[in-house]
Amino acid sequence: MDDRRIGIFSTSPVEVLLAAGLRPVDVNNAFIIAPDRLDLLDQAEAAGLPRTSCAWTRGLYAATLALGLSRILVVTDGDCSANRAMAELLRDQGVEVIEFRYPLADRSDAAVRSAMADLAAHLGTTLDAAEAVRRELAPLRADLERVDRLTWDEGRVSAEENHRWLVQSSDLGGDPVAYHNDLIAFIESASRRDADGEGPRLGLFGVPPALTDLHEAVDAAGARVVFNEVASDFAMIPPADSLGEQYSRYAFPYGIRARLTRALAEAERRGLEGWLIYDQSFCHHNLENPAVDRLLGDLPRLHLEGDTPGLVAERDRIRIEAFVRTLTQPGRSPIRAASSSSMSPALGLDLGSRFAKVAFRDRAGHEEVRIIDSMRFYRTWARRGAAGLVLDLPALLRDELGIRAPAGLLGVATGYGRHLDGLEGCSAVPEVHAHAAGAAAQVGSGEFLLADLGGQDTKGIRVRDGAVVDFVMNDRCAAGSGRYVENMALLLEMDLDEVLRHHADPVILSNVCATFGESEVVGFVVDGVPVERICAGILRSVVMRLLHLLGRMPDVRDLPLYLSGGLAKSPGLVCLLDIAWEGHVAALPRPRLSGALGCLELAALSSTH
Repeated sequence: MDDRRIGIFSTSPVEVLLAAGLRPVDVNNAFIIAPDRLDLLDQAEAAGLPRTSCAWTRGLYAATLALGLSRILVVTDGDCSANRAMAELLRDQGVEVIEFRYPLADRSDAAVRSAMADLAAHLGTTLDAAEAVRRELAPLRADLERVDRLTWDEGRVSAEENHRWLVQSSDLGGDPVAYHNDLIAFIESASRRDADGEGPRLGLFGVPPALTDLHEAVDAAGARVVFNEVASDFAMIPPADSLGEQYSRYAFPYGIRARLTRALAEAERRGLEGWLIYDQSFCHHNLENPAVDRLLGDLPRLHLEGDTPGLVAERDRIRIEAFVRTLTQPGRSPIRAASSSSMSPALGLDLGSRFAKVAFRDRAGHEEVRIIDSMRFYRTWARRGAAGLVLDLPALLRDELGIRAPAGLLGVATGYGRHLDGLEGCSAVPEVHAHAAGAAAQVGSGEFLLADLGGQDTKGIRVRDGAVVDFVMNDRCAAGSGRYVENMALLLEMDLDEVLRHHADPVILSNVCATFGESEVVGFVVDGVPVERICAGILRSVVMRLLHLLGRMPDVRDLPLYLSGGLAKSPGLVCLLDIAWEGHVAALPRPRLSGALGCLELAALSSTH
């Protein structure tokens, strides 16, 4: 075993370690690529680390022991808040722990150099020796910047490749010469590739993702991550002229505002069109989300949460695809209804998780609407074709509306899920735009906020003069959706409409999980709490999750808030929300049909172009 190895848990002054004759090993990289990484998590839990601690923390602990590392360098100021406690656990296991602290109160070159000089002295070397190593590594750092440019500027390096090379620079593979030789060979090969410049340009913000195929999932959805925010920060891009400058410019240790300042500058330089924000379950950085959503600019963003290492969940793939579809609308232009005199006959479809909503408008502007159980809709008027879903619109009009399909019929559909990919029989539009168009048609122009409370997801959409200017989508949990309330009604053996009436004196459901929330409800029933208070508490939990979601968009609390979706018909929910929201609150006149009506508006708009 190489006794020169020293484990590191975060980006550290690797030049100092190399000057001391040590071989750095980034335990994060070793953990995430380990074939037995899930077993390592089990080992950490068996050792007493709680399941509710971050998977990265548990993985680092177990991987350190599995690798047989006898010493580690732990950043106790400027990285994970759990590092100090984990260092004590590893000391108990006989591991030598060396602490390094970024000077958080003073980000000057001099303060950073002083901290590194102390580390160098502890390791038996000098800062001058570390500066010599930095100069030797300068060509390598320049080549890392070249890899980054091959991604965002030339489109020859994939986002996943970019992430992998930049993140691995934290320890330079333990062998800077071999790492640099491999990097040079990769650049030479990638430079000969054809450029791939298609799709919306996204930034990935947050901590390093535990979702091992996140970049591939974004690629598959038709977008490109051209800025791996944290990975490029770890790689010290662009190179600096001194160690003091290099590690004082490194943003990650110095708080969320330092990172946001850097991210906003790169967003403009790289021409970003949206953000993916990765949230790690149980990570203290999640407390920074309100600042991230308030200060990250006005680009659309999507939050994704991961826990243990693994593939992107199917639900999150669907959310990524929906997000990308919204960004790919031509020009994201304002949505305005055409005049009835120029209308072609149109059929709007909103294919939801529980119901398919159908709206037909003839040339004279007369409308017919239907709400159909989703399973009946798919079994009767849909089939799977070679390219995707095939809809039989003439049969749908005949069977449900008693109408013969008119010549020139324009069909526009929206919905949640991959079943709209390759849709035949009508065109597909993103849910966000369809619901915005439907809401604008019902309430008029101006600026407002729309909360679409669907069967399995919730969306917040900011609309200005018919145009979508911002939106957020809920996380992967079902709590707060229509299905959550339906399940609670079944649990209470009550009619759903009865549950939706109550708002007075709500109980507090403290558990954010839909499944464990049921246990709380059972407990209230056992305690003899009036069922009306329990129903009000269920609706209050929906309101609290909605307020948290809408809070991700800056400066919206005084805007009028309109509700769509099945839960919008709840008088209890509207009352509770009206108490908590600063602006006007109301359900749309036809809340369940907003998506289908929006499809009609978009069909009318397309017929005039």
